Amino acid sequence: METLIHSYLQMGYCIFNTAVGFWVSDGTEAGTVLVPVPFEFFYTSASRYYMDGYIYCSCGPTSFDAELWKLNTNTFEWVLVKDIFSGEWGGSNPSTFKSDNGILYFVARTASSGYEPWRSDGTEAGTYQLKDVREGVESSTEGLVFKSHIINGNLYFAANDGINGKELWVSDGSPEGTLMVSDIWPGENSSDPDFFASVSETLFFKAYEVNNGIELWALNTGSVDSDGDGINDSTDNCPAVPNPVQVDSDGDGLGDACDPFPNDPDNDADGDGFGADVDNCPAVANPSQTDADADGLGDACDAYPNDPDDDADGDGFGADVDNCPAVANPGQEDADGDGIGDACDGLIDSDGDGIEDGLDNCPLDPNPGQLDSDGDGIGDQCDVNGNTDVDGDGVSDRKDNCPIVANPSQADADGDGVGDACDATPDESDTDRDGESDTTDNCPATPNPDQSDTDGNGVGDACEKLTGKGDMDGDGVVDNKDNCPFIPNASQSDLNGDGVGDACDVPPPSVSDADGDGFVDSADNCPLVANDPQTDTDGDGMGDACDDDIDDDGLPNHRDDCPALGDLGNGIDRKGCPII
Repeated sequence: METLIHSYLQMGYCIFNTAVGFWVSDGTEAGTVLVPVPFEFFYTSASRYYMDGYIYCSCGPTSFDAELWKLNTNTFEWVLVKDIFSGEWGGSNPSTFKSDNGILYFVARTASSGYEPWRSDGTEAGTYQLKDVREGVESSTEGLVFKSHIINGNLYFAANDGINGKELWVSDGSPEGTLMVSDIWPGENSSDPDFFASVSETLFFKAYEVNNGIELWALNTGSVDSDGDGINDSTDNCPAVPNPVQVDSDGDGLGDACDPFPNDPDNDADGDGFGADVDNCPAVANPSQTDADADGLGDACDAYPNDPDDDADGDGFGADVDNCPAVANPGQEDADGDGIGDACDGLIDSDGDGIEDGLDNCPLDPNPGQLDSDGDGIGDQCDVNGNTDVDGDGVSDRKDNCPIVANPSQADADGDGVGDACDATPDESDTDRDGESDTTDNCPATPNPDQSDTDGNGVGDACEKLTGKGDMDGDGVVDNKDNCPFIPNASQSDLNGDGVGDACDVPPPSVSDADGDGFVDSADNCPLVANDPQTDTDGDGMGDACDDDIDDDGLPNHRDDCPALGDLGNGIDRKGCPII
């Protein structure tokens, strides 16, 4: 097997890696397997670190594209934490890992800042550069070499800002809390702090100083006061910004002087740039703070963004869409379709006859004249027990098969529903009641009293119009496909293509083509000048071939240096070209 590089014990098994990748083993040969990787070829450098159940490494598809990845030691799933230096051949090469209290510190590079100190909490959002110590593309560290040490929750490291040489720096894990501790060798020279170690709160390291050369130095980290406000960094709630009274209005442990959200203990939990004390959506990102209904609740978290009263009646509909904004109407019922919900409509007219239900003697059946022949308060249109008897034959009109001709016996010899007393053909069925018996009716199911049959095919016009399958003009084309159903047009010619056959088109379509361009004069945008294919640059209805100003800029084509380019919004110059 290849040379063992690193190993980690996890829940009764061992995770280790060799030059070919990561392995997991339960101590047996059969239980020793290679951990699957996300790419066919997966580069893993010697830079790797274990923190809180994950192995962090500088990994990638190739050694030229190494980024910060992590391996879950329980599920063995790989996750790209952040693509710090994106693009082809753009690996950030994270290296020299250290951690404290769930924060991973390391050095990495970008195209704009070279190698600089970074931190990560294992998430993409929580992975960022502490500071571009040496501003610009040059690195503040010696490439992948990051001399550092963690003590009292702070990261101490050697860095060169390009002004003071390589000196001792400190970071509390935030960009604003990353600053130089001391310029041991003043000026651009470097004291080059190295070989860090600590005992209790004291940091030991070697450094060079012009008068004493390389010596052992010690720093009491508990007494460092980086911002000079009289409060040691170890207890200062703003170690990099003077805050001598240590004011912390929101009690979040971050002093007001360095707290971007001094009145929000959650420090803008939704990340939209507004603290909870001023954010109109403190739990939902609303970066524009849009509040359409001006109710103080941002649109991003307002269930009713266009209703300042936020559904005052509690029926689930905002006032902007509620047909009863002040009265609950959860089903939004609107029987009369007047846009006012039934729950609040004092003038409901369910049958739409113009009379509100409370006054209508037939609220569900249109009865605009409010007829009530028997005077029982129930309109004739809905009175199932109405006793009107217009013909006085003792049978109420609703049940009378001859309501206006007396037929007391209700005789109906042919059983067609029309009483014999008023049936023109009492002995023959007349289904459509048009006075023609079914046996001779050319439209037995549709009234066709004059028995008209224009095309003489034996089927009455009244039912041919319903089916569209007749041929009323007898030109051999059925009516529902005939472009002239009443005038013979057997060829179905339609010269102007308007859907109306030439035989019945008024006025008759022109067939002249004066300029011979293949377009008849009536449809030609240049009837006297050939213009194929009908080009019309300025869309004025006049084809370019006969239009003296094809871009409609007011300058004739022969004087226009840009004849096909008109005004684009900024005017035109004296040569007719658009001003850009």
